[in-house]
Amino acid sequence: MKMRFYYYLLPRGDPSNPYYIIREAMLVDAEAPSDQEGMSLSQINRDNCLKMPYACYLLSSLKTDYDDDKEYCKEVLAQIDRLQRKEIDHYIAGRNDFSSTMNQHEVVMENYIFGECYEWPLSTFPLLHYKLALQGWLKFLDMPLSVDSEMTIDLPDLTPVSA
Repeated sequence: MKMRFYYYLLPRGDPSNPYYIIREAMLVDAEAPSDQEGMSLSQINRDNCLKMPYACYLLSSLKTDYDDDKEYCKEVLAQIDRLQRKEIDHYIAGRNDFSSTMNQHEVVMENYIFGECYEWPLSTFPLLHYKLALQGWLKFLDMPLSVDSEMTIDLPDLTPVSA
């Protein structure tokens, strides 16, 4: 799976005005099929089962909780390093929309606004994916604010951490 970080210009926006240039993150090779007509509900759900948690939680968190705050990104990455060195057992990050509870193997994300509910169940990600996404976002923030700025990171295939 890949994550793509890029800027896009709002319709009828002026490329010289930063207000019209929007930061975005998306999954590249976990996209739902563009034509779902004729597909069964189980096929659609299977196609979306990987995409939705990453898009709804992890990528949304980058845009809302980390936004353009490089220092906060670095602070959380430092705590992830401490987790990986087993200096601490857990760490909780989150600001605006999501709570990210981390241990040495995984990150459990919860929506701050709605809590745990049918529409927003808890979602679990490998710590490595969370770290790579945050490192990629931090590098992306160092790129020029331009529709020409874009980067893609690879997330390795991992065995799911929980069923």
